[in-house]
Amino acid sequence: MKLVEHIYQVDDLRLIGFFADGSRGASVPGVLVVHEAPGVSEHVKQRAQTLAERGYVAFALDMYGQTDLSLDDARKQSHLLMTDAALIRRRAHAALKVLAEHVHCDSSRLAVIGFCLGGIVALELARDQAPVLCAVGFHPGLKRPSDSTTTAIRAKVPMMIGEDDPIVPAEDRGSFVKEMNAAGAD
Repeated sequence: MKLVEHIYQVDDLRLIGFFADGSRGASVPGVLVVHEAPGVSEHVKQRAQTLAERGYVAFALDMYGQTDLSLDDARKQSHLLMTDAALIRRRAHAALKVLAEHVHCDSSRLAVIGFCLGGIVALELARDQAPVLCAVGFHPGLKRPSDSTTTAIRAKVPMMIGEDDPIVPAEDRGSFVKEMNAAGAD
């Protein structure tokens, strides 16, 4: 499945995402694919392609405007996001809008998946009541970004993480469960 580069902007930052269109010309659900802390990678691009092969329109978003980050730069960028929930939400909503406006995307059937940091971004979209039916995280951190708020969550929120995960402490898992229950999340 061929990836198509798409340039978009948030605030004054130029971002480069990648579309994979498996629609075969029909109106199909769209899936936003959010990268890990190091930024857009082959892994995330391959996930978008796999989703397209299954008949979706997928958009691998860019949260940084940079690629091939060193470990130190990735830490700085992810730290910047984790200290500003509004920034996460602006960048994620902009990418979701790009996806929803794709000619073959059925904007009433949107989902977001994220890996590691991307799972946190997916959660922020759910917390902000973005028009997604589900927000899925694969090995996400469960710490909340600064100033993150939750009222009600309409999206289904599966977070794939081990109960005994050594990276995500039990207190973070417990806080997450309490938050989801209070927000009425499924």
